[in-house]
Amino acid sequence: MKTSISARFALVLFSSLLLLQGCAGETAGVSENAVSPPSSDGQNEQTADEDRPVLSRSAKTSDEEEPLELVLYYDSYNREYLDLLIGNFSEYYPEVTVLCRDYTDMSPREAKAQLAGELKNGTAPDLILDYVNAGHSSIPGTMHLLDNGEFLPLDRLNPDLADCNKTVLTCGEYRGTQYFLPANFSLGYLFTTDFHMTDLGILDGSKVTMGEFSGKIAQYYRDYPGNYAFPELFSSTYLLYHDGVSVFDPVTGELLPEDDLRRITEEYAGYYREGLFPDFLTSVDYSGATAAHNGSMTDAFRDGGLMFFTAPHFLGTLDTLMLFNRTYTLLNEAGETPLVFTLPTADGKAPCPMMNWYFAVNADTENTTAVKWFLENAVYYETQCQIGWRYGLPVSDYALDTIYTFYTGPDTYVRRQYLEIFPLYGEFSREFVDSYFDPIKAMKKTTFTDRTVMNGISNYAWEAERGEKTPDELWEDLWMQLEEYVNAE
Repeated sequence: MKTSISARFALVLFSSLLLLQGCAGETAGVSENAVSPPSSDGQNEQTADEDRPVLSRSAKTSDEEEPLELVLYYDSYNREYLDLLIGNFSEYYPEVTVLCRDYTDMSPREAKAQLAGELKNGTAPDLILDYVNAGHSSIPGTMHLLDNGEFLPLDRLNPDLADCNKTVLTCGEYRGTQYFLPANFSLGYLFTTDFHMTDLGILDGSKVTMGEFSGKIAQYYRDYPGNYAFPELFSSTYLLYHDGVSVFDPVTGELLPEDDLRRITEEYAGYYREGLFPDFLTSVDYSGATAAHNGSMTDAFRDGGLMFFTAPHFLGTLDTLMLFNRTYTLLNEAGETPLVFTLPTADGKAPCPMMNWYFAVNADTENTTAVKWFLENAVYYETQCQIGWRYGLPVSDYALDTIYTFYTGPDTYVRRQYLEIFPLYGEFSREFVDSYFDPIKAMKKTTFTDRTVMNGISNYAWEAERGEKTPDELWEDLWMQLEEYVNAE
């Protein structure tokens, strides 16, 4: 590639600033003549690796009269992320007119509802970028839209996804077809110390099951009244995603039988009720865990008042790695042995990746070539390295390898280039980086899980703890809601 990553990043920032001035219905990049992407002249090469992915211009896939334009969904939640992607795309494809359908004057929920309606009536943008693990920002009625053919199967476009992690791609499959393209992903990491784990009675966090883990946490609460293992509540939905739980038959796509689904729901509700957060609805004040440490969660963790630090969220961004590393360095200096491992799973085996941002393609798009180019540019390793800093682990295997080398390799030209983009706080030990990246190499495939269905199931634990209805009454209500949602026209 001719352009160095630092120069590209500067262009991205410049494009983002322009776009932030107002993108609604405006042209982000226009050219009357098709221009070939930059070719390498041997200068400013990022790496000497001859096997690195090459972003090559795909041939047009339809009639030559197809308009080279692209209409993107644009709300207040995805705006910053999309600005970066548009900046990268427009650098390589200046002849494509990029138009933004602006939904930023609506709340995220209103914007998603309008988008769902436009998908149903055929007036939606060509390409949609969305965020899967925030309930308010999911596309409502995803299953219905898929079953009604509102999204285009990605094999119709045949984008080059050769460098994408094959396990992560399964997050976007529905009934065996790739409808969604993950732009990045995350795993549930826990950060603690050897002292904490020994005190907890766990010698190897990678081999303990979730049932064993929650039982150990329950014992911790009994041994240390007033202490909390976690600085705040886990999201019960994240737990299910991390385990790769699907409530649909993998062959037919139908909702699992009621008895099977209730068994799954009760199992995960039990982890919360009996282990991770006993009496969690009446014990949500965490001030006791930090009161003796002047309100500092970090000090409470280092002094043993917390078992895990920054534990409640699904993590994976590179700035999270920086946060871990700063704490890791401080603990090492204090004579502690820090540990990083992924949240245990029900079977004690590898975790599943959790899709963060993803792309979906409007089935009625007439701009298939531009859509294909945009998707390929989004998963190109240079773009992936940039978005991985704040938005999740890159789906590009080459980008993951590059980032791993960045943190563990010697002082090379490539590393100095990346230092211009990614700040580096302290030195990174190979052992620490390995503990962060090894679970990624062992991930197991996951299956499509509809957010609306998963929310209903995960809320069961909270409703049961409130005690306003019996478990049987709660389940009857939940099962009726699930059936109505899945079978709705």
